[in-house]
Amino acid sequence: MELDPVVLMTVKDEHYSMESDSDWESLFPNGFSIAPITPNSGPAMSSTATTKVPSVYNQLWCLNQLRKAYMRPGWENDQCRDKQVHRCLNLLRQGILCNGDTTLEPTITVDHQGAKVTGASGYDVKHVCRDWTKVRAATEQRLVDV
Repeated sequence: MELDPVVLMTVKDEHYSMESDSDWESLFPNGFSIAPITPNSGPAMSSTATTKVPSVYNQLWCLNQLRKAYMRPGWENDQCRDKQVHRCLNLLRQGILCNGDTTLEPTITVDHQGAKVTGASGYDVKHVCRDWTKVRAATEQRLVDV
């Protein structure tokens, strides 16, 4: 799929908090679903096993699952959830390496528990991205056509 580049300015706002299920669910195209992993199965699409979707949605699904696991104390004692977390971390690692964003971000230094820590906030930086609105539209159209 050929996509024109778009600019994304990252900002800190009230969206996509740890508690905001509706914000996280809004990231996915209408009709899109990945079934939860069970001990006897891998991830499955809601329609057929041969359905293919852009990897970005599998990555976002994984990120959302990690958010949900973090919000549930005791998840680390759930063997199925532990496998899902490992799978998702691996998938996200591969996605980041494959699509490594080389945008330079300014560093900041903060006081953390009495120590000076330097890092990057990731906010107020322009990134050149693929046009995700076109990816979403094409994905929604394919889900309708299936």
